[in-house]
Amino acid sequence: MGDRIKEMLELDRLGRVIEKHDQKKMNTLLIILAIFASAAVCLFFLYRYFTPDYIDEYDDEYDDDFDDDFFDEED
Repeated sequence: MGDRIKEMLELDRLGRVIEKHDQKKMNTLLIILAIFASAAVCLFFLYRYFTPDYIDEYDDEYDDDFDDDFFDEED
């Protein structure tokens, strides 16, 4: 009976050691993923900042042509 209790306590201790080891691996993985995600977000915003916005130029030209045609038809 005493041997079984010792074995159970030993297995419990072993389980806790394994759990701590797995938790350290998971924390390391989460830290690496967080660093990667923050770098990706920073690069995305730098790309958006330095890339010219061609849509605004296109919209401005289109609006000017439309307004001219519209006012010519009323006269």
